[in-house]
Amino acid sequence: MGRWSVVISRPFAGEGANNPAWGPGKSTQVTFAVWDGGHEERGARKSVRMGWVLLAIQ
Repeated sequence: MGRWSVVISRPFAGEGANNPAWGPGKSTQVTFAVWDGGHEERGARKSVRMGWVLLAIQ
């Protein structure tokens, strides 16, 4: 199997209740839903990670 990586870019600071208090030196929990077109996943049909992953921001 191949290997790939994803880069997600967004500002650390933001206004509103939906913006997490995060930044360098902090951690938060994240989870992902992934679509694999090679397995005919699209729309609501996708691979779901069942559980949270710790995202540590350096």
